[in-house]
Amino acid sequence: MPCADSCRQLRKGRALKTGFDYFLANFGGVPGIVTADADGQHRPEDILRIANAMGKNPGCLVLGTRAFSGYVPLRSLLGNIISRFLFGLAGVKVSDTQTGLRGIPADEIPGLLRLGGERYEFETAMLFSLKCRGVRFVEENIATVYADNNNSSHFNPLKDSMKVYS
Repeated sequence: MPCADSCRQLRKGRALKTGFDYFLANFGGVPGIVTADADGQHRPEDILRIANAMGKNPGCLVLGTRAFSGYVPLRSLLGNIISRFLFGLAGVKVSDTQTGLRGIPADEIPGLLRLGGERYEFETAMLFSLKCRGVRFVEENIATVYADNNNSSHFNPLKDSMKVYS
């Protein structure tokens, strides 16, 4: 199937950008959008918590922040510790740099669509871009959920980490 091969190349960053485009074209006047990873890590009640926090913090980026308690796969724990450290060196203080549960203000989406990155590095670029534009970050505690050793994740620790950190 020709589409199967080409579609595999379109990853998380592209999926987010496609969703952002759809949002802008169809939901004018809505204050923002909530993104949630599709790997089962985010509970419905946490998604609603982020949406509610957006209402209380207009214009802010709301991040669903995991405490990393209980079972956490080693690659996820190490990835977040390293990312948090590197982000801190760059002046971005975020407890959970890799969260896919985010409330993004609608006014910021056009600028995000201009960012590079088609995979996981797009989420990193989003954080830096919003920080540089003076958007305030709000962190909201959410559950730490890793189903089936996080086997549904498509994150490649070596390949994707190199793109994220570069």
